[in-house]
Amino acid sequence: MSDQMMDAVRSAEADETILRLEGLSKFFEVETGLIDSIRNRLSGQEAGTVRAVEDVSFEIGSGQTFGLVGESGCGKSTLARAILQLIRPTEGSVYFQGEDLCELSQREIRAKRRNMQMVFQDPQSSLNPRLKVGKIIEEPMEAHGLLDKEGREQKARELLEKVGLSQNHYNRHPHAFSGGQRQRINLARALSVEPDLVVCDEPVSALDVSVQAQVLNVMKDLQEEFDLTYLIISHDLSVIRYICDRIAVMYLGHIVELGDKEQLFEDPKHPYTKALLESIPVPDPELSEVRSVIRGEVPSPIDPPSGCRFRTRCQSIIPSDQYAFTDNEWDAVLGYIRSVKYREISPDKPEQDYEQFFDGVKLDRDVDEVLRRSVNQIESEEWDEAIDLLYDEFIEPSICAQERPKYQLEGDKESEGRYVECHLYQE
Repeated sequence: MSDQMMDAVRSAEADETILRLEGLSKFFEVETGLIDSIRNRLSGQEAGTVRAVEDVSFEIGSGQTFGLVGESGCGKSTLARAILQLIRPTEGSVYFQGEDLCELSQREIRAKRRNMQMVFQDPQSSLNPRLKVGKIIEEPMEAHGLLDKEGREQKARELLEKVGLSQNHYNRHPHAFSGGQRQRINLARALSVEPDLVVCDEPVSALDVSVQAQVLNVMKDLQEEFDLTYLIISHDLSVIRYICDRIAVMYLGHIVELGDKEQLFEDPKHPYTKALLESIPVPDPELSEVRSVIRGEVPSPIDPPSGCRFRTRCQSIIPSDQYAFTDNEWDAVLGYIRSVKYREISPDKPEQDYEQFFDGVKLDRDVDEVLRRSVNQIESEEWDEAIDLLYDEFIEPSICAQERPKYQLEGDKESEGRYVECHLYQE
């Protein structure tokens, strides 16, 4: 793990650190069938590895609400399960209250889980339909040997009231409740063993919008009353902004930006963060501003891009020193490359499209020669060859493709404690 990353994660504004990750990674071997296994062995190929989470580091202060946001499939839920040791990390350390959970035995981890609880995404499937609500809430207490039968029942009834339900719900089954009420039951179950850290994996994404705010407000009230620390995982930026103090943005297994809520929403640094914020719908029918759209698919975690993970979809790639581009020239070249990548150039008239792209742009002779070679390939409908030519010549030599960016921003109060994985902020 880099010194820059550790400087960033240690800057969390909290009196005490309750959770610290250092270089946490989780890889999965790709499972193949019998025929594929035989074929791989005969060809000498190895099974692929899914790099779900790679080299993640951050701190969470006691009493803090820490948000982890990113697109679906970026590794958020895998990271949560690795933190709680529901799955064992491949590399790195998870320090909870100063103790590395990765060094503990399963028995020792089981004892630790009293202080670490999780609220899952689907409030229906995470509740046993055969058990009554009271028994569901009492199960964690019974598993950890807390209180006697009467004491557990009394506490379960008290918790039902604290999460906004009634003691009369104690003897009902989960099917009798709405989604929001089920999630309140999940909160009561998590709080039954008086944990210090609660990991919430998409806690309101399965609920109606009208109910989401109610559940989030209950979580805020419970945090103040029980002195809780939250790790909130979500793809919904409005939820993250409403409840979190500090936020990490995740993309394809990497943390690409880390900072306080005000910093991140008012002055985003990473192109991915900017694109996420600009894609939030604005409830104004008269607003004609064109919103940003992140084009392309997320690359496979089996074969992630070299250098910056976001570079295959980024509109701010830094040109290599091979050519002396002006900003206007490089923007035009990048726009052309993207149009070729998404096959937006007409194979019937590629020369005409090319002239429109670079109308008024004076290109270096060598650059123009390479670009016109791609035009000829498009005319022959050799799209893959054209894309490979353009990427090999202009994208792969870029520092964005050569090195993983790791920068701790310094120099002013607004940038204090911010970590950004983008070469735009290199010194």
